Amino acid sequence: MKLLRLLGVLALMQVPALALADNTRPQSLPASPAGCSCREVPTAELMRSSSVAFQGIVVYPEKDQPDNITMFLPDVYYKGVELSRPFIANNRPDGAPACAMKFELNKSYEIFAYGTYETGYYTDACLAHEVAAGTPANRSRVDMLLRLRVDSAFDLMSHFVDTEKGGMIEIEKVRIKAQQQLLMNNPELAMRLYAHAAQMSRNSPVDLLGQGKAALKLMMATFALERFDDVLENDSANKEAWSGRYQALALLNRWAELPEEKANLSGLYLRRGAVRASLKAPVFAGGWWDEVDASDSAFPQADFTKMLLTDVRFVRANLDGADFTGTQMRNVDLRGANLKSAKLAGMHTQGVIWDAQTIWPDGFDPKSLNQ
Repeated sequence: MKLLRLLGVLALMQVPALALADNTRPQSLPASPAGCSCREVPTAELMRSSSVAFQGIVVYPEKDQPDNITMFLPDVYYKGVELSRPFIANNRPDGAPACAMKFELNKSYEIFAYGTYETGYYTDACLAHEVAAGTPANRSRVDMLLRLRVDSAFDLMSHFVDTEKGGMIEIEKVRIKAQQQLLMNNPELAMRLYAHAAQMSRNSPVDLLGQGKAALKLMMATFALERFDDVLENDSANKEAWSGRYQALALLNRWAELPEEKANLSGLYLRRGAVRASLKAPVFAGGWWDEVDASDSAFPQADFTKMLLTDVRFVRANLDGADFTGTQMRNVDLRGANLKSAKLAGMHTQGVIWDAQTIWPDGFDPKSLNQ
């Protein structure tokens, strides 16, 4: 019971931290390098989407060494596996050469990086910037990012779990730690913990399901699909496994394999790429689409409630009857989209565009957008 009460307290402690959606990157960032276009992304979204985030000092390469990989000595971790000497590639695998970040030895930087422990991490000039160690403004930002991480609460939780009953870690405690890491947006550690629990339980559906959820956050869609299919072999009615399976198929761009009606993809994090799909009343609630081109797709009566839609193209898309209640839209292209009968209450919009061919619900004034 003490453990359950503590979990309840920790859950409440996360609310204000994860609600900091309007904290943008520092205004003092240098201009984007010539030929590299950087988007303005709120810090909370960077924390949510990145694999690793930290502030650290460059300790490699030294002079006359290759400069495409940089090693850091972290001062403070905000998110991710705490590597003692993280190696970070200076550009995205498909990034423009102009977007490569140029690090200098012995200088301190704030880093948001993508990738995994197995494949390596990468950043670029849009995701990393130099920081002046010890300045009041920097200290304030560090404090804000630490609040987003909420690790102080998890450290307390970890100590409680590991020391109870003489330090013996039982399977349920491993699962609790894994669940907490998922909530803290640290899916790599969650994956390892669930894998350990699966060994102890001989592949319990609970632990396979946890691995699948962690894999989705890491964008490891093929592995996630395997885990959800393993669960469904023994429990064909498991709704969470079906939802996870649909999300994995979407990440693999296998939209044609989804059910034609009411597919539950709630919480789907879809980053980059094109979507050409036709689904009736799909559920995307609570998810995040970032740099997605869904032009000419058909999602009538879709549930987009409380989503983050950033740099999404719905050009000529059929969104008739879709519910966007409470959704945040930034740089969303609705030119020629059919939004007849759509629910648009409580939206937060910025940079939304439309044209004369956009069909709006009766009585809706698009001039109210972006205000």
